[in-house]
Amino acid sequence: MSYGSRQSDLRAAESEKNRAGVRVSMPVKVLAFYPDKMTVDVQPLVKESIDGQYASAAPLMGLRVACLCAGEFTIRPWYKRGDVGWVIVSDFDADAVLKTGAEAEPNTARNHAPEDGLFVGGVCPDGKAPTGLPGNAVVVAAGGTYIAVSADGVKINGNVTVTGTLSAGGIEMTTHTHQGDSGGTTGGPQ
Repeated sequence: MSYGSRQSDLRAAESEKNRAGVRVSMPVKVLAFYPDKMTVDVQPLVKESIDGQYASAAPLMGLRVACLCAGEFTIRPWYKRGDVGWVIVSDFDADAVLKTGAEAEPNTARNHAPEDGLFVGGVCPDGKAPTGLPGNAVVVAAGGTYIAVSADGVKINGNVTVTGTLSAGGIEMTTHTHQGDSGGTTGGPQ
């Protein structure tokens, strides 16, 4: 074997070792959810190889939870222990940016550190996919209660509580009444 060939093999081995240490993303299970901070504690689900033996990875604590926030609109998830999701690991320490939402220098020199991850939930393992919900629709559901939006319209299954004014077809329903045959009103809101 030539010197050049050995150097090439050494560089390839070193490159492989470096790639093995880089964390990009991983499946995890929720240990705890903190809605006041929108953070989770999670347990990585893929075991790590340590000296040729597989062992559970250390839990990741206080990871931020991905929400959909656009202007004044928010879709906030609500997680419970045992939910499965995914952690996306940041290339850099992004704590300063995530505190302010503005451009900032990293607080540390960390790169691809799992503690700089973002939790994205909603992964359904085989056999755990939601059932009984309408197809061909965007559905927001909690058990058997749901709102389904499709090209055909909006379908609501479950009880509805309205706080504020409810209007339908231009008629304000919370104070609307009907006149009875004798000229009086019948009942309360109709």
